[in-house]
Amino acid sequence: MEPILGPRSVLLLDGRDHLRMRKLMLRPSRAQRTRYRRRESPTSRARARDWPLGGRSRGPRMQDITLEVILRAVFGSRPDLLARLRARSCA
Repeated sequence: MEPILGPRSVLLLDGRDHLRMRKLMLRPSRAQRTRYRRRESPTSRARARDWPLGGRSRGPRMQDITLEVILRAVFGSRPDLLARLRARSCA
């Protein structure tokens, strides 16, 4: 199965390596989900206020919100760092 799944597939690992990979694949805990929601709500509301009624597809706007929430969740809310990361993701 290794040629198909690759040498680091969770199906082929055992012991500590297997457990580590399984933990990475688990759903976030309730506390983590709550933390993400706290970041997500203000970001979503702020962005949605600027949306015109009708017109352009919501897909690109939702992608912008998703990127913002991920950046804030992973890197915090340092404006200088977030601006650089946003610029790199759009390049």
